[in-house]
Amino acid sequence: MVKRLLIFLFVSLFFSKANAAGPKSLLVPVLFTIENGNYDLSYVIVKKNGVALFTKIGEKNMKLKLEYGNEYLLCFGKEGYITKQILFNTSLPEGIDTTALEPYKIGVRIFKQYEGVNIVIYNQPVGFIHFIPEDEGFGYDTDYTKSILSELEITENILIQKSKEEKEKQNSDVLAKKKEVIRESEKTEVIPEVKKELAHDSTSSSIEKNNRKEQIATNDSVQIKKPIVGEGDEQPVTNLGVGDGEDSKGKVSMDSGEDKIQQHLYVASGEEPIEEKKSVLPEVETITREIIEKNRKITEVEVYFEEKKSIIRKVVYNWGGVYYYNIDNKTISEDQFYSIIKNSKRR
Repeated sequence: MVKRLLIFLFVSLFFSKANAAGPKSLLVPVLFTIENGNYDLSYVIVKKNGVALFTKIGEKNMKLKLEYGNEYLLCFGKEGYITKQILFNTSLPEGIDTTALEPYKIGVRIFKQYEGVNIVIYNQPVGFIHFIPEDEGFGYDTDYTKSILSELEITENILIQKSKEEKEKQNSDVLAKKKEVIRESEKTEVIPEVKKELAHDSTSSSIEKNNRKEQIATNDSVQIKKPIVGEGDEQPVTNLGVGDGEDSKGKVSMDSGEDKIQQHLYVASGEEPIEEKKSVLPEVETITREIIEKNRKITEVEVYFEEKKSIIRKVVYNWGGVYYYNIDNKTISEDQFYSIIKNSKRR
């Protein structure tokens, strides 16, 4: 019984002393910042008493545990960046209760290695941290900091300016790239909504049509010619004109039941009309309009699905490009374009 009591008292005394001694390591939270970069290939090397202890992959927030009574060198770096070192001495005076010591947080920011910038100052630690008795805690050695402060500030200011210039250039490049993407997207040519002109009633007098032709020709200073198509017959050209940049509109009629549908397009430079032959679309009643602009010709075709009228378009550019658009104003193939006309329900 006495023997068991002695053993219990011995074990209790041992754990009491162990608890009184407190933690054996100092917790060091680290805020690691990489200027104008990410954390890929970044690292922190921890050396204990001059010997490499371990290497940790760099992160924005890290926690290091440094045993008391040792000297550590913390090296923060990344490929293509400067390396910053901090000397950390965890030695304590006798009788210090480590349970009363708070974690000591440090912040480290590294910069890229810019050509022409002298970084010799970083061959030595940029800070020395140790226990300061009057503060009853850890802190930077002010005497050491003063010895390198002037040169360190000069170098840091240069690096900060270089980093700022690089960031501005990156932002400028991103903006230029966005503008280029916008310019490229505009080449897909989403056709804007244009005013639609109703087709003239087939019962309109020939005198009214001729007057309109003469008025358009006079306004636009372009002579309108009638191309010869088919077997020597003339295909009538109705209301075609070329404007000075505004939407000048004309129309080409398509008669249902004919074997071929003819369209006559005029370019803005006043060249001869271009004859286009389309696929055979029997018994399709279609109303077609042409809109002549400076750089393109827009042919609008009315189509009907479930008795609802919609518009599809063909656009021919002066430089040779030809685009087709469905009722949702999205680009489609030529075959799809004519298939929509063929399947129009108004017959």
